[in-house]
Amino acid sequence: MALCALNTDSILAVVLAGGQSSRMGQNKALRYAPRFKNTMIAHCWKMLAQIDGAQVVVSGDQHLNGIADIYSHRGPLSGIHAVLQNIDGQSSIQELLFVPVDMPNLSFVTLNELVLFGRKHHSAAYLNNCFLPCYLPYTAKVINIVTEQIERSQNWSIKALMTQLSAQSLICDKYDELINVNEPQTWDLHCS
Repeated sequence: MALCALNTDSILAVVLAGGQSSRMGQNKALRYAPRFKNTMIAHCWKMLAQIDGAQVVVSGDQHLNGIADIYSHRGPLSGIHAVLQNIDGQSSIQELLFVPVDMPNLSFVTLNELVLFGRKHHSAAYLNNCFLPCYLPYTAKVINIVTEQIERSQNWSIKALMTQLSAQSLICDKYDELINVNEPQTWDLHCS
């Protein structure tokens, strides 16, 4: 897909950093990554800030100005739900991009392609069989489905959300970009 500038006055880019980091043994968002000469949260923020005109926010109340989950211990869906509730009624937001803090190999180019793909299909979108990062149009339908799933379902997976939204999958051949660093061993391979 050809790279083109994003018209992003209406896009909210969200760093999902509200997890407990239990497998890592410490808060991975705040952990210093020698590869980036920065913390993971600062690295992710900096990458998302490259999206021209995007507003960047953090999901997770353990971070300065982070958006607190309304429902805790329900995974990334808690962060998505809290952000949607937090921006309710802000007419300038028309689309959202949710990016986990623990994917150090993600690139701006891939995220840009995901946003363009979601826009082209007027649909929620994700990469391959990796349901985060994800692109969501900011619509009443999305808000209702997320709210229904977090409040009334026992399945809080992003896969279930993407299924309910009939999301489109963008094929990405950059498999290394979709690696999560959840444990010290993967951290050492990708962040040191």
